Amino acid sequence: MIQLKNFFLLTLVLWGASIHAQNRLLKGKVLSEQSPVGGATVSVLGSGAITATNESGSFSLQVPGGNFTLVVSSVGYNTLSREVKTGEDDLVINIGQK
Repeated sequence: MIQLKNFFLLTLVLWGASIHAQNRLLKGKVLSEQSPVGGATVSVLGSGAITATNESGSFSLQVPGGNFTLVVSSVGYNTLSREVKTGEDDLVINIGQK
């Protein structure tokens, strides 16, 4: 009985570690002509991952492991789609005004 309990505990720990390993924290800053863009929406295309930049243009977002497309939009600015590759964890994104 104890062996079965230990087996389930080990399975649960390994399952939790594998789920955690699939996501990573992406940090970055959204700028326009070297000025921060506060209130910009930053999202991962095709997923529910979404956040907004703070007044200094900074954001952090849990993103999937591997490559994905990041979409950045804000009122008065052009929407930008950019591929983010594995290993890119600290971005500076420049968007232009409309």
